[in-house]
Amino acid sequence: MQHKLEGTIPNTEAGLHCKQKISVDQSLLPKSFSDPKSERESENGYLKLQMYFNGFDSKFVVVMQPPDKFYDFNFRAQTQYPAKQSFVGISQWDRTFIFPAEYDIFLDYSPSEYYPDTDQTGYVNINVEHIMEPIPDFIDRKHTIV
Repeated sequence: MQHKLEGTIPNTEAGLHCKQKISVDQSLLPKSFSDPKSERESENGYLKLQMYFNGFDSKFVVVMQPPDKFYDFNFRAQTQYPAKQSFVGISQWDRTFIFPAEYDIFLDYSPSEYYPDTDQTGYVNINVEHIMEPIPDFIDRKHTIV
């Protein structure tokens, strides 16, 4: 998915605040939260999320939640109970997130700020892939595994 914005960025007066939900159809996920993590990983797979953007440099928020739920995220009291597990991250350009496929992913972004050394055109390119292969042993610093 790619969006190109007309005009100059930042444009806080445009009132544009984007929110999107990404999820895998539950019929494609044979394992549930009650199954062991190793089985969920091998049979449900992962969501690989990559974002490239310009003009959205201030905050591009990525949130992971259980399906059809929205729990308050507290980094001081994170749970290991998968049916209530959540994650909140701030993305950077060319960041790759790898999430368990059984979770919903929410994106929140607005064209309100840009880095001074970039041009003032705005775009968002979001790539999402449902992958079934194991996570590679070597992950570079541009990857966040949740």
